[in-house]
Amino acid sequence: MSRRRGILLLLVFCSAGLLLLGFGCESRDHDNPLDPENTETQGVPDILTIIAGDHSVRLLWDDLGYSDLESQMIRRRENGGPEHSIAEGLAPSVLSYDDTSLVNGCTYTYRLEWDFTDSDAPVILSPQSARPGPGIVWSIDGNGGGLLRITPDGQHATQRIGAGRYILDLAVDPETGRVWAADFDREQVLSYEPQTDEVRTWNQEGVNTLSYDPVSRILWAGAYYAETVSALTREGEESVLLSELGHIEDVDARPGIGVYYAAKEGTVGRISLTGEWDEIVVTGWPVAVQWDSLSSGLWILDRGTRQVLFAPDDGSAPDTILAGLGDPIDLGLDGEGRCWVADRAGRTLRCIREGGTDLVLDLDIIPSGVTVDTATGEVWIASVTHQTLRLVDRNGVERFRLQGSFGTKKVEGAWNPGAGPAIGRRPLDFTTRKGPILLTD
Repeated sequence: MSRRRGILLLLVFCSAGLLLLGFGCESRDHDNPLDPENTETQGVPDILTIIAGDHSVRLLWDDLGYSDLESQMIRRRENGGPEHSIAEGLAPSVLSYDDTSLVNGCTYTYRLEWDFTDSDAPVILSPQSARPGPGIVWSIDGNGGGLLRITPDGQHATQRIGAGRYILDLAVDPETGRVWAADFDREQVLSYEPQTDEVRTWNQEGVNTLSYDPVSRILWAGAYYAETVSALTREGEESVLLSELGHIEDVDARPGIGVYYAAKEGTVGRISLTGEWDEIVVTGWPVAVQWDSLSSGLWILDRGTRQVLFAPDDGSAPDTILAGLGDPIDLGLDGEGRCWVADRAGRTLRCIREGGTDLVLDLDIIPSGVTVDTATGEVWIASVTHQTLRLVDRNGVERFRLQGSFGTKKVEGAWNPGAGPAIGRRPLDFTTRKGPILLTD
C-alpha cells in the first residue's frame, strides 16, 4: 500500500468517526434535555415560569415527559436571603403551584428540584425570580394586538384585550384598574373592567389620545383629524365638545379642573370642565403634555424644536428645560419635580426643573413610551421597534424586562388601586377670548 493511499484511508475513517460522533451527540441531546452537552438547554432548561400577582406568585412548569420522575420540590429565596423548601414531595403530575401571602415589593427566587427513581442526586433546574405587587398595569401592543395586561414586575403579559386592534393611546382608572383605549383605525373607544371582565366599545370619531380624571370621573378624548377634544363619562356619553383646535397630539387631565391639550400646529391650550378654552403656549410641534401638581406647571415635549419646556401656572413665559434632543416622542413625571423623556434617537433622559439632564440611559433600544410608577418611582420604558419593555428603578438600574413577539408602545397603570387620588384642586384662571367652537349637549 502506498503512503498516499494509507493517508487517504486514515482520513476517511477519521471523518466517518467524527460524523458518527456528531450524529450520536445530536440524538442524545434531543433525547435528554438535561444532558450537559445539549446545546439548546446546556443541561438545565428554563422550563419554570413564575407569574407575579398581588401578594402572590404562580409557578408553572413542564415535566418534559420523564417516566422515571418520582417527586418534585420547590425552593424559595427572598431578597437574596437563604434558600429554603416551601413544597416537598409533589407528585410528578403536579405542574403548577400558587405561593400566597407574600410581601409586595419583595423579590422571590424559586428553584424546582426533581428526584428520579434511578438517581441518588436530585436535578435542580434554573432559578427564576418574580416580584409581587398591587399594581394593575396595561400596555399597548404597537403591532396591532390590542391591549396587554402586564404583571406588576413587568416580566410577563398575562391577558390580551381587543386582539387585532391598532391602539394609539390608553388611560387607566387609578382606583380600579379599568382601562380605556383609543382605537384610531376603527374610530372607537375600547373599555375593559377587570373586576367584572366586561368589554365595551363606543364610537368616537378620530380618537387617538385619552386621559382620565379620577376626581371628576371624566374621560377626555382627543381626535387628530377631527381636531376636537371631548369630555366623556366613563360610559361614553359626551358632555363637552370643542372643535377646530388643530390636529390633537395629546391630552392630559388636570384632575377636578379640566384638561390640557397639544395640537400639531403648535398650540398648547387648556379646557375647563364647563368648556371654557384658553391658549397658553405657542411652540413648534408639541407631542406630549403633562400637568405637574408638585411644580405647579405644565411640562411640554416639543418635537418641532426638539426641546422640553415648562409652562408655570402663574402665566409667565415657558422655560426651556432641555434642548438638543434627537426625536422626542413621550414624557413622564416622577412626582419629585423631574421629567423623563423618551427620545427615539435611542436614549431615555431625565431632566430637572432647574434645567438640563441629571441622568441619561442607553438601553440599546429605541424607546416609544415612558411612564413613571407614582407609588415606587420606577420607570417603565417601552419599545415597539425592539419589542421589549424595561422596568428600571428611580436611578435607572434595570430591575426586570419583558421580551416578546409584541411591540410594547406605552404603559399606564393603577399603581396603588383602592388608595384613591391624592390631587389638589386649585382652579385655573381662564381668559375669555375668541377661540374654538364650543358644542354642548
